Amino acid sequence: MQPSLQILVVEDEPIIAMDLRRRLLHLNYGVVGITDSAEAAIALVEETRPDLILMDICLNGVMAGIDIADQIRSIHNVPIIFLTAHGDPTTFEQAKTVSPFGYVIKPFSNKDLITTIEIAMSKYQAETAIQKALERERELNQLKSQFIGLVSHEFRTPLSIISITLDMLENYPNQLTETKRRTYLHQAQSALDHLREMLEDVLIMNESTTREISCYPVAIQLEEFCQKIIDEMKTVNPHNHHIQLTVISSKSPAATENIPVLLDPKLTKHIVTNLLLNALKYSPPASQIEVELSHTEAEVRLVVKDEGIGIPPEDQANLFKLFYRASNVGTIQGTGLGLAIVKQCIDAHNGYISFESQLGKGTTFTVRLPNCQPATIETTVPWAS
Repeated sequence: MQPSLQILVVEDEPIIAMDLRRRLLHLNYGVVGITDSAEAAIALVEETRPDLILMDICLNGVMAGIDIADQIRSIHNVPIIFLTAHGDPTTFEQAKTVSPFGYVIKPFSNKDLITTIEIAMSKYQAETAIQKALERERELNQLKSQFIGLVSHEFRTPLSIISITLDMLENYPNQLTETKRRTYLHQAQSALDHLREMLEDVLIMNESTTREISCYPVAIQLEEFCQKIIDEMKTVNPHNHHIQLTVISSKSPAATENIPVLLDPKLTKHIVTNLLLNALKYSPPASQIEVELSHTEAEVRLVVKDEGIGIPPEDQANLFKLFYRASNVGTIQGTGLGLAIVKQCIDAHNGYISFESQLGKGTTFTVRLPNCQPATIETTVPWAS
């Protein structure tokens, strides 16, 4: 049976140290090391990463255990139990200053030892869980603040455009030519589309921070599915980009274009839509955007290639973080949510995404998703922030 815990013993009495080791092994605890010096204890903690430390308060005649415990706790989050032959109030008060997880007075029985260890570990695990919950709460509060800031800043411009357009159409109907009216309506429609995109992004990322998202693959005809999304993109493409869809045939006779693939349609739509919107947003007018599809029995592959501004090397490591935008986007509107959503949807499929980019020449994103089999098509995956 594997030891349940790995314990470091810091004790300057060799006989007591060896007896303690024997007892711990008998109780099915592991012993990663024994030392009698404060300096060696720090090195052993770094080297062995124990789950728990049993430490004598007095090492070589001085109260070194308390000082070393304070140093260790400031660097490593390891619970410490003090061992001592001194039960006086002064020693006890000094020990309390470093918040030990237990305090055992020598001589002690095996029952004393195991009880103190188990209570200490229970307390440690509870504190760790609370710390994680508090950290998560801080992250959620930060996200909430960023969402509020996003709404107040990014939504203001399209709302102003819509308001101005309605005002012009209501108050100056006879002074506007047909061309002017169409222009204003087109601007309002574009502003509405931009608002809808931002709202969908905000809603899906807010959903991902509050609950687990289920991935439910179903059979879809991938080429038709992507072509429909591309056609929708073309209707809101004011800069006349050329979007070319190519389907690469598999050499495997069992994987032809006519056989549907198993993907979650909602999540897959977010992946394709956001990658296309990204390509449209950061590419010059009338430039080429290539979408390439292929699949086998095991995998679905999607490639989106543009001729846009590219991604600076120093920004690439942070590209999929929430609200992160590359340093060269300038005045191009954006929320920093699109690629974060893409990454979350791919993670939910247990897939992968990679990219290659050159400044001024463009970016190519490659997505690989498992072509799920019916026995494993329901997979619940937490959307990490």
